[in-house]
Amino acid sequence: MSVDSKLETLLEIVELENGDLAIRRAEEDGEPLMVVAFSDELRDTLDEKYVDVGRMMLTAGVQMVAESGYSLSPAGEAPAEPQPTIH
Repeated sequence: MSVDSKLETLLEIVELENGDLAIRRAEEDGEPLMVVAFSDELRDTLDEKYVDVGRMMLTAGVQMVAESGYSLSPAGEAPAEPQPTIH
């Protein structure tokens, strides 16, 4: 499958109503793909930095999924074939 024929999924990081941070498909209101939750104690300790920490955690998770060859495309789309790693 060529790069041009692969479907891309646009993801966004959002803050949920309960304060958790999540990754979901852009322009969809469905269930988040990943969620990061902080205790009240840690959130107070980190102050507003919890958003930066959560963003980094979610980004790392998406990168690991992509590097593993899995697709975050909606169900029904053909999964992308894992690309070989050349060293």
